[in-house]
Amino acid sequence: MSPGPEQLTLKKHQSVVIPSCTGPDAASVQWVNEILTWLYNDLVIVNELVQQWIVSMNEFSKKSVEEQGIGVELVRALDSHPPNLSNVFCECDTKDDVTIT
Repeated sequence: MSPGPEQLTLKKHQSVVIPSCTGPDAASVQWVNEILTWLYNDLVIVNELVQQWIVSMNEFSKKSVEEQGIGVELVRALDSHPPNLSNVFCECDTKDDVTIT
C-alpha cells in the first residue's frame, strides 16, 4: 500500500500533463480519468507500476531470444524520457468490463 502522495519535484520549465480518456460511455470515461488523476498524483504507485512493466517486458523479451536469437533487457525508465500515455480510449463490453486502449 502506498504511504501517500509524493510531491512532484519538477524543474521550473516542466509541467505534468495528466492524460484524459475518451469513449462512448460517460461513467467509464469518468472512472478512467479519476484513476489517471490518482496515478499522476501518487508517484509511489507510478514507480511500482513502471517497475512491474519493466519486469513484464523483460519476461516477454526472454521468450524472443529463443525465437529470434536477439535479447533486450530493460533496466529502468529514465526520468529524462519517462513513459507517456496518450490517446487513451475506454469502452464497455456486454459484461460491464472496461477495455482501456
